[in-house]
Amino acid sequence: GKYRIRLGSFAIKKSFLDKTKIRFTEECPLAEDVEFIFKCLSNAGEVKTINKILFTYAKRGGSAMYTYCLERLEVPRVIKRISDYVEENTDLFRDDEVKDYLRNGFLIQHAIYAFDSCIGYLNDRELRREFLHAYYDKYSDIEEEIKRASKEMIIKPTVSSHKKVKLFCISRSLYVTIFSLRMNGSK
Repeated sequence: GKYRIRLGSFAIKKSFLDKTKIRFTEECPLAEDVEFIFKCLSNAGEVKTINKILFTYAKRGGSAMYTYCLERLEVPRVIKRISDYVEENTDLFRDDEVKDYLRNGFLIQHAIYAFDSCIGYLNDRELRREFLHAYYDKYSDIEEEIKRASKEMIIKPTVSSHKKVKLFCISRSLYVTIFSLRMNGSK
């Protein structure tokens, strides 16, 4: 989690893609590059790095990454697809720590990220209610995965505090209410 690999800083041999048949997931509204990169890295026999800055990542204020966007809740689906792919196509799941992290900790960590990226925009009770209704309606599959991961998780995500992770695992509604009130000054 210390470094972010952006697609623009990533070179892949065409022969590797032909051999592995790795492609972007069609109609994935967000984080399709993350999924693609993880699939590539989980199959790579060798990875080389260059210790030079070769591009600059520009943050654009109006982009989906920096505005309120319910589609950010797609990120846990992407993480679930990554975990499923790694389990079905590589030997990495033979390591129990890797398996627990990918199936559980990684999912919870990115679900918290997805929620946190929306919370700052939930200024009042009605917006929080709409957000949670949309989440439970559109992302029931992710809710089931979060419940499963919360029960199975052995290794806690290192990015979030244990209390924050615990609260998130107990109740997404309570998490959204507490953190949106905190961020928006109890409105």
